[in-house]
Order: sequence, then structure tokens, then C-alpha cells
Amino acid sequence: MIKYLLLALLSASLWSCKQEPYNTFEDIQIIQFGPAPEDLYVSGRELRNRVKAHTFVYEPEEKLLDTVYFDVYALGGMKNKDRFFFFVQEAVPDVENAIPGVHYQAFDKEGGDLCVIKANTVYTKLPVVLLRDPSLKKKTVVLKFKLFPNEEFVVGEKEKLWREVSYTDQLSKPDAWTANVAKYYLGEYSSEKHRFMIKVTQQRWDEQMITEAVPQTDLMMYYKAVLNAALIKNNNESTTGPLRDENRQLIVFPR
Repeated sequence: MIKYLLLALLSASLWSCKQEPYNTFEDIQIIQFGPAPEDLYVSGRELRNRVKAHTFVYEPEEKLLDTVYFDVYALGGMKNKDRFFFFVQEAVPDVENAIPGVHYQAFDKEGGDLCVIKANTVYTKLPVVLLRDPSLKKKTVVLKFKLFPNEEFVVGEKEKLWREVSYTDQLSKPDAWTANVAKYYLGEYSSEKHRFMIKVTQQRWDEQMITEAVPQTDLMMYYKAVLNAALIKNNNESTTGPLRDENRQLIVFPR
């Protein structure tokens, strides 16, 4: 009987110890970025979309702004009130940093609808409004921003406190143009190659198009054959020599 009593007391003690961290965590409200909800529990996607690329080049000239979205999560349970969070721009060394009011709509320190976790929710999409300044036709700017603690939240894991978007009004390399895509289908990226591909195929070769096309092996092999044939024809008919990119490198596609 004493043996069973001691076991019962030990089990109760262990159960209490296990519960304490959970209860403590419930008292802490944490804010951090994360992947899209559909990627939350997919291996290898926890840190997806930390850095995004965007270009205005495909848009009509009258479109002067665009919006990119980032996923924000509140840990520690829901509350029956709106909870505001705070984020600010963080300068990135050795690049052209975006200027508030010129390249993007300045962040509102007071929050507003742009940075709030609504009552009885733990998730929101944070919109970041990019402005189509004329300077973007000649350069790419980088906007990095970071979450900060306030009276509502402490901040979460270090690698989940920031997000970054680089954008331009020029052709730029889509994120979907990965090392494998370069190796098997398209070769190394350049804006002149990108422009040539658009002209030949009448496709954008932007993020969405490449993402949808790559799983279709037959389609990508078809495009590769078309591009190689068009490049050979162009080079044979050119009076100025083989097609080169903006860095004077020969434009080639994998065979």
C-alpha cells in the first residue's frame, strides 16, 4: 500500500511539473512571422517567404502601387480584443534601401488595420504597400522590416522576427528560377535572357508562370527546345554576333 501511495504521489508531482511550462507559456503573448497557413506543418517550409522579390515591369504604366503580404502569428492563445503589434524598417548594409514615402507607404507607428491581430484570432496577413517610383526603372531597392515588442507582445524566435522584399521596375530574377531550374531547363539568369524568353514564347516567365510550369516536365522540355531553336536562329541571322546579356556573357540554354 505504501509503495502504491508513493507511486501515486510521484506521478502527481511529475504531472504538475509538466503542466507548469504550458501554463506559463499561456501567460506570454508572442508575435512572430511564419509561413502561409497551408505550409505551417510542412517539413522544410517553416522559414519560407522570408525574402520576396517583386517587379512592376509587367504592370501597365498607370499602376503606381502594389501590395505584398506577409504572414504574422500570435502565440499564447486568443484574446477577446484587438491586439496591435509594432514593426519598423531595418537598414540592410551594402544595398539600396527603400525610402519611406518614396518607395513604400511609411509604416504607421500606431498600428491601425495594417498591423493588428483581430479579437479571437491568432493570425493575420500584413500588407506592405510598394510605390512605383520612377527611380525603380534603373535600380532595385530592398525593404527589410523587423517586429518589436510592445505592451501587447514580446517577440518570438530570432529568425522569425524579420521579413524582406526587393523590388524594381525592371525585369528581375523570380524566386522560382532555382538552381535546379537553371541546371535542367533555363540556364543562368540574366535580364537580357529573360527578355528574349518573353519575346520568343509570349510568356511572362514570372514567379507564377515558372512555379506552375516546372512540375510539368514535358512542358518545360518543350520550352527548352523552342528557346534553343530560337537562339540558334537568332545567332545565325545576327549581324552583330551571338546574343549576349547585359554583362556581355553569351546567352545559352541547357541542351
